[in-house]
Amino acid sequence: MIHNILSAFLPAQLLVLETIRNFISPITDFLQDIVRVQSYIDSIYNYVSDLPYLAQLGTMIFGIVVIFMGLFALVKVLTKIIIVVTIIIALGILYQQGVFR
Repeated sequence: MIHNILSAFLPAQLLVLETIRNFISPITDFLQDIVRVQSYIDSIYNYVSDLPYLAQLGTMIFGIVVIFMGLFALVKVLTKIIIVVTIIIALGILYQQGVFR
């Protein structure tokens, strides 16, 4: 019985997936033609794979440090923004309650 139910839904699901693929495919092809990310990834991989092991290790450690510092800076900025927005919302609520009159 479950096989009959699944076989009834399978063509509909395939039709939906094919429709989504037909809609998204031109967009992804256009973006791939503009950006050409795959060629950049391939060239970076070829460059790094030709480096000696110690240079690869140093590059990896440097990259991890840069990413960590960037994330730390992002968290710092977002924390400040959250604090400022919270203060502005709190002042708005206090103003609506008539505290400043």
